[in-house]
Amino acid sequence: MARCIPSVGTFKRTALAVFLATLLVGIWTPLRGLAGEPRYNLKVGGTTIGGAFYPVAAAIGQVLNQKVPRFNVTVQTTPGAGANIRLLDKGEIDIGLSVTPVTYYAYNGAGKWEKRYPVHSVMTFFPNAMTFIVLESSPIKSIADLKAKRVTAGGPGAQWEIFMEPVLSLYNLSFKDFGRVLYMGQAAAANALKDGVVDAAFLGGGNPNVAPTPSLASLEATHRFRPLLAPEPLLDRLKERYPFLDKIRVRGGAYKSQPQDAVWLDAGSMHLVASAKADPEMVYQLVKAIYEHREEIAAVNPLARDLTPDRVALKTGTPYHEGAIRYYREIKVWKD
Repeated sequence: MARCIPSVGTFKRTALAVFLATLLVGIWTPLRGLAGEPRYNLKVGGTTIGGAFYPVAAAIGQVLNQKVPRFNVTVQTTPGAGANIRLLDKGEIDIGLSVTPVTYYAYNGAGKWEKRYPVHSVMTFFPNAMTFIVLESSPIKSIADLKAKRVTAGGPGAQWEIFMEPVLSLYNLSFKDFGRVLYMGQAAAANALKDGVVDAAFLGGGNPNVAPTPSLASLEATHRFRPLLAPEPLLDRLKERYPFLDKIRVRGGAYKSQPQDAVWLDAGSMHLVASAKADPEMVYQLVKAIYEHREEIAAVNPLARDLTPDRVALKTGTPYHEGAIRYYREIKVWKD
């Protein structure tokens, strides 16, 4: 009996089918391996360029995108802490950077907040050394001299008044006593000070003993500045009234413009915040990923060195998200 010999076309079709089947196996096998592992596209609200917060958020995004496949992180600039809390409330971001005093007031619907915002702390990072800054050539020598002067007060919606007003109260001053208040990000505020648009700028952020704030480092590249510092006993008095405020000793030389050790206002810690309604599993995985890659994040931005066991779950008056608490209990840093 004659044998049926396949045509060349049949061989080609068969080879193509085998190739496609092999290709599909190669594609689908890793996807099957990832099946059941949630993937998260996270929008993170940063702050304005020039401060200490945004570079840390960018470092977190960079490391997680490279090292943790379950996360795709996008960091966007925003006016700052207060704006991030409102963006969380609207569902326009998933995670936000804030500073503990702003979050505390927002959560409690106090101060200028028109309602209570359901925001929870996720992870606490570094302290924030901030104060009024003038150029070294300025005749302004003290915070008391700021009456009727032009000053900056953070980006629109950042709500820096929460920690600026207590400092001003030490000198019987308030925002009403300024000649003009301009709301702008830190980089813009430093430039406004250089150009003589303002007499003083409220600047800083982060722990200068680890790394200088970009806005102040940029400022003193061309202009020497002078920080206007409240005496340490007055800062101690503030801490008694406002538990989220503190003081921080900044070593001499941390800024070229400050050759000697000096005590600055710690305006509250930078922390990550989320809506109380955020998925607990997502928050758990995010906290786990950041904490377990904190050394890589610190290699990108040294301020992440303050992400330590004694600070990561620091209690500052705002409740922590249940997903974060779950992880902190696992690593035994949570204190009930």
